Amino acid sequence: MYKALFDNATEWGHQETSQRELFFSYAEEIGLDMERFEQVYDDPATTQRIEQSAADAEALGVTGTPTFFVDGKPLEPTRVEDLTNPLDTALEG
Repeated sequence: MYKALFDNATEWGHQETSQRELFFSYAEEIGLDMERFEQVYDDPATTQRIEQSAADAEALGVTGTPTFFVDGKPLEPTRVEDLTNPLDTALEG
């Protein structure tokens, strides 16, 4: 499902209305157990997890995905080395 969501993010992202129907079409297309999917989708705990993730992102200043942090510091990689060098340094320390 995560692949379907990322592959189609331009279709559903930044919308002001529910994308339930679209998400259910993705789930059905990839063969998920639709009864279970609906149960989890409608569970208030799912909404709580989403709201907590959004609050965490806001607190960290995250404005989009992907966002990378190493040792609590945000990275803005423009080339592979901008990501691998800080990771290598952190692993050495």
